[in-house]
Amino acid sequence: YRDGGYAVARTLGAAFAGLVRAAAADDDRLAEATDDTAHASFRNAAGFFYHVAYPHLRAASFERLFRSPEISAVARSLLGDRPVYVTHSKISYKYHEADQAWLPHQDSGYKAEARDGFTICVHLEDVSEANGALQLFPGSHRLGRLPHARIVRPGDSAPQIAVRDMPDIAPEFVGGPMGSILYFALDTIHQSPPNHTGGNRKILIFEVEPVGCLSNDEHGRPAIVINGRRSAVQSL
Repeated sequence: YRDGGYAVARTLGAAFAGLVRAAAADDDRLAEATDDTAHASFRNAAGFFYHVAYPHLRAASFERLFRSPEISAVARSLLGDRPVYVTHSKISYKYHEADQAWLPHQDSGYKAEARDGFTICVHLEDVSEANGALQLFPGSHRLGRLPHARIVRPGDSAPQIAVRDMPDIAPEFVGGPMGSILYFALDTIHQSPPNHTGGNRKILIFEVEPVGCLSNDEHGRPAIVINGRRSAVQSL
């Protein structure tokens, strides 16, 4: 993580695998919901949405996944015993052969100021280069927060952000079986291509930050603590 700006945990127990399967089942239900508030407005020209927004507000399985010992261990490995809370979450979707791609960006590029946190991704199914695994640019986190431009891809309904001047770094695909945990720095540049296999590739993505007292998520709600003092923040 320190050298490349990201790391992957692949050796997981049966209990965590059960939590992942439960979240994956709930995600299938959320994805089929006709209520558009369950989806972000971000869609492509064919009407396929890019993600399901804030699944942990819609199904308890995602909160249980956040609070698992495995996720807590990841947070503790980087931030020690400080309380860590979830700022937001989403399911990133890749429909089969849909024209969906995320441009190269840093998650910090969406922030108004530098933040002390990182992004966690949990594969809710097997993820590979063929079905749109994330590509990360190793070492790009050492460049700090870079200038971004707002770009609307042809056929997309809303703009993405993309790094204006890309560094000369070759990206690496980071896939893995269902239940893999990929985590990376907010300054690590990443992107993802379309899904060229059957099925709909889905990854749970959420950002976490350390807190020392009562804090809220990005919508002003009491946030979920995944490490540290459980009593510091009430559950949603």
